[in-house]
Amino acid sequence: MKRKLIGLLGVALSCLALTTGCSSSNSDSKAASDPHSSAMVENKEYKLAYFEAKANSDIEHQYYSLGFYKSGVLVKTDLRNGSDNYQEIIVPDLETPYVKFKDDTYYIYRAPYTMYNQPVIKGKATKKE
Repeated sequence: MKRKLIGLLGVALSCLALTTGCSSSNSDSKAASDPHSSAMVENKEYKLAYFEAKANSDIEHQYYSLGFYKSGVLVKTDLRNGSDNYQEIIVPDLETPYVKFKDDTYYIYRAPYTMYNQPVIKGKATKKE
């Protein structure tokens, strides 16, 4: 009887330790899920980490995932397709993409994915490294 009680207590403590470990790993991450957790400064540039389209099998449920750095912390947010809370601005010669926030709208400044008619690069490969 005493062995069964000790065994059950050991299993219960093991389960508790596993669930506690899982929940604490989420709180230690450097990513903030709510960009409005502390006030964002309007018209301030935040370095863009990523901006990508995501969807499941239904195109009506497409959304964009936006990540940017605010005070050195990665802030993540999801933006619904067709909503007015973001605007993508393509700047051909932009070196560093960034995000601005104004009037509850994210303005995403980025370089184009593909550029055509680029200058021809001439040269000769001497060795592969």
